[in-house]
Amino acid sequence: MLWLLWLLLPTFALYVWKKRNEYSRRRYCSVLDGTDDGDRLPKCIVTVGIFHPYANGGGGGERVLYCFLESLIEHFLVNRSHQHLRIVLYTGDDRIDKHELIQKAASRFNLPQLNKVEQHLHLVILRNRELLEPSRYPRFTLLCQSIAHIRVARHAFRQGERAGYFPQYWVDTTGCPFSYPVAKYFYGCKVIAYVHYPMISSDMTERVRNRCAEFNNDATIANSSLRSNCKYAYYRMFSWIYYTAGCCTDRVMVNSTWTYEHIFHMWRIKADIVYPPCGDMAYVTDNNIERKPWILSISQFRPEKNQLLQLQAMRWLLRNYKDEIHQEFPTIKLVLLGSCRNEEDVNRVEMLKGKAKEYGIAENVDFIVNASFQKLTYYLQNCTVGIHTMCKEHFGIGIVEMMAAGLIVIAHNSGGPAFDIIQEGAGYLADTVEEYGQHVYNILRTPTLKLAEMQQLSAASVKRRFSDAQFRQKLLAVWESII
Repeated sequence: MLWLLWLLLPTFALYVWKKRNEYSRRRYCSVLDGTDDGDRLPKCIVTVGIFHPYANGGGGGERVLYCFLESLIEHFLVNRSHQHLRIVLYTGDDRIDKHELIQKAASRFNLPQLNKVEQHLHLVILRNRELLEPSRYPRFTLLCQSIAHIRVARHAFRQGERAGYFPQYWVDTTGCPFSYPVAKYFYGCKVIAYVHYPMISSDMTERVRNRCAEFNNDATIANSSLRSNCKYAYYRMFSWIYYTAGCCTDRVMVNSTWTYEHIFHMWRIKADIVYPPCGDMAYVTDNNIERKPWILSISQFRPEKNQLLQLQAMRWLLRNYKDEIHQEFPTIKLVLLGSCRNEEDVNRVEMLKGKAKEYGIAENVDFIVNASFQKLTYYLQNCTVGIHTMCKEHFGIGIVEMMAAGLIVIAHNSGGPAFDIIQEGAGYLADTVEEYGQHVYNILRTPTLKLAEMQQLSAASVKRRFSDAQFRQKLLAVWESII
């Protein structure tokens, strides 16, 4: 078998070399734009491929994507007029055209300038996007998803070739690291990664080693010493494979201090911390208006967001302060506002609704799915408390949005919220159901003047650090160093 391996390796290397040379030749032939727009010389085309299979989503990752597009195009129009920018967006959203995609994103994320993007944007539809769904792989999920990254990335380049697109730059804004070696070695692209969350981290490995049951470590494995040891070995092996993928990057940006530390640990790369764009806080209103005793949650309906803990905290609050709540805050309500990416997320919403009924709090809980920016603004202006329950959240754009609007936020005492967002006096951190419930009650009973001070401090702290302008400035500084 060893002789066969030695035979296959140079054969594969020769195939990669020939493929890359052929692709480079075709790309070179496409870099001159035949339409000179009145100039004497044709413009050089810079083609940027952006890999974002779920571009029609409504989460923080999609806001990063569209602010990235907007910033890049504006920069080229102003500072690189001698070049023609062509952006190729690889997405699996085949039921929506380019115009509708841009219009929905502009409305959803309050980005009116996004309309400038359309003439520079070209869509390549990924027909095999479903391969990326983790629900397809109940066992060896990470390894199977890695293979899926490779298959979908190869498919993306082939689809792009048929349409005449040959990117010089491959930008991943969604978290598919095993597309990097495909782009780097098969197609000779420079690889830029914006990492929201490491695919595997030392925290995950330690949880398996310590046999802690969580959403990504099944109780049947955690309860078995043999299975835990096997999974630990598997995670260690995968960590090395993940490291090799990270070595294929030319530049890495991360969204928080927490992500930076984990990426440095896994890839041994010093990344650039570029905080996500959280809007220009246009919805911030006069904090003296009377808000309702409503608790707002903003997050996608994914298992790691742990909205179940929010329902449990609400149940604890209504049980332990039943009389006080009835007398002082009879209209108390928990509002779960978020987006659904697929059928699995829709089913999770139905499960949460069932749990609310089971806990006897259904009348005090509202579910708002795939809300418009106008509806989001309404709740940001009327709620008093913000709640976020994901453990080891990488950043938390929803937290920033709530703080900017004057809500007092209670977030999990870990990850980005603890490291980067919640500052002393501008919010609370919690771990347990009891802590969340108690903080909610304390905030609702805070005197009006004290509450107004906290709201102003909260809004000022995030507006200064996490605006769209700050994102553009840091992003373009990184981009100029690459191009």
